[in-house]
Amino acid sequence: MLRIRAIASHVPDTTPFQAVQAREKNIGYGHLLYKSAVFSMPRGKGRIDAEETLRLLPTASIELPVAPPVQSGADLALEAVALLREQIPADTLAQVSHIVVTNAALNQRINESVAGRIQHALGLPKALPFAIGQAGTAGVFNALSMIEALVSLGGKVLLVASDKWLYPFFRAWGDLVVYGDSAAAILLDSDGEAGPGWGSIRASAMHYGAAINNPWGLTPAALAERLHPLANRGFDAGFIQAAFS
Repeated sequence: MLRIRAIASHVPDTTPFQAVQAREKNIGYGHLLYKSAVFSMPRGKGRIDAEETLRLLPTASIELPVAPPVQSGADLALEAVALLREQIPADTLAQVSHIVVTNAALNQRINESVAGRIQHALGLPKALPFAIGQAGTAGVFNALSMIEALVSLGGKVLLVASDKWLYPFFRAWGDLVVYGDSAAAILLDSDGEAGPGWGSIRASAMHYGAAINNPWGLTPAALAERLHPLANRGFDAGFIQAAFS
């Protein structure tokens, strides 16, 4: 079981959004033009036709948090970390043994270590910074499994999740899901340690269903019908693992 010692988030101002792909085009994604980057591209290399646009477009305009062009995914992460830093004593911060970063989108400064920037900003030369990438939206779940092991060995772990979506990646999949820009930071240690905290993470669980053939060809509503039962089974697995009945 993990104890939440502190938690903070940074969410940019909202802006009206009714599209499929992120609007901002950033030179930092120039590496995607190379043939070797083909597997870093979104489905169809980001090319969608008029039929796909209509099928995947949200039914209404929404207010979505979107970071300004000058603010990268790493910058969002540092904003959340700065807010978390205000909540904890300096001696508690100095005990951080690992800094774990997760993201679904690519940071626009592709050669930058987000975990390394956080380590430098916090002045923690002895903390081990690393990222869990290439896991899509399952990054935080994968991180929690690893953090539980680190904490069991006496570690105190700073987990940071940050995403900023840029063209040609998809922000929306109809009304099923819409991705905004934001970041969150959470300090985790053993539930057995004394001191103030926000609560505990009793369990994390994932349920794997059968593979969905050509999910890109389904409407968002049809895909939701396939995914919602799997989500419910995932909830059930989490409750069982946490010994809830």
